[in-house]
Amino acid sequence: MAQYTPETMTRKQLRSCYNRFFISFLLCMVLVQLTATALSAGIQLWLLKNPAHERWSAVLQVALNDISCYLPPLIVFPLLLGKLPSSPALPKDPLDPWELLQAVVVCMGVGYLFSLLTSYIITAIETLVGSSSQNFVSEFETSLPFWLTVMSFAVLAPFFEEVIFRGILLHRLRGLGDTSAVLLSALAFAFFHLNLYQLAYAFVLGILFACITLLTGSIRDTFLLHAIINGSSVFVDHYEALQKPFYTLVVVLILVGLLMFLRNAKHYHLEPGPLPFSKHEKRRACLRSPWFLLTVLLSLLVSVVSVFV
Repeated sequence: MAQYTPETMTRKQLRSCYNRFFISFLLCMVLVQLTATALSAGIQLWLLKNPAHERWSAVLQVALNDISCYLPPLIVFPLLLGKLPSSPALPKDPLDPWELLQAVVVCMGVGYLFSLLTSYIITAIETLVGSSSQNFVSEFETSLPFWLTVMSFAVLAPFFEEVIFRGILLHRLRGLGDTSAVLLSALAFAFFHLNLYQLAYAFVLGILFACITLLTGSIRDTFLLHAIINGSSVFVDHYEALQKPFYTLVVVLILVGLLMFLRNAKHYHLEPGPLPFSKHEKRRACLRSPWFLLTVLLSLLVSVVSVFV
């Protein structure tokens, strides 16, 4: 696909931009599974031949997880989305300490609110289908040594996910308008986890992180926010004594975060972008894409099946 400019963009070409995004995402998820399968088989074969290195199995698990999850989108998104309409670079305006603290409260409060709502929905589904669910991400997290869990979930995962979804994907999609860029990057961030437990709050946090990236012009602050949120979960999962005071704090964060979000939301504005199309035309081009429907249906199906099978 040749790179389109705002002056030459047609409605058909607009649809092809959205199609390309969804195809890119589906291709990434297929490559993630293939890479994970190949690396897992290779590591198992290596451990069988070198049983003395079994002590490194946890480190290898983390390396396998990170390579298989993050390498495909780091390659696919820049390659396949590079021809989308471009948008001017954002000016750098990082959050000051007080703004960063407010962002922490808002993101943690809103994120944990949707996490709580998700737990109620999953409980209702368990009752309906008569089967219990399992949070494989949480189980994997608690199976690792504490230092390795911190490195994987509170450092590496936030770094790579911010680079991929806010650094690369959000930037590539801004030519379609900030609204499209925010919602599509958040949708990809949520579906990327393929886990019903994380689906709703990952989508909401993806929106907040994308807006903060647009406001600040960098992913530095969203990396810090992401690391703080993931790190808090790691500490609570590993230290049961922290759970009761932490859940009390969560209730406070939910209430304060919602109030702060509602108070500040009116000050935010998303740029329409350079294309000569209305929000309605962009929305119609996106929602009528067969690849959009396929992406949503497959991602929801896998997200549900992964926790109940």
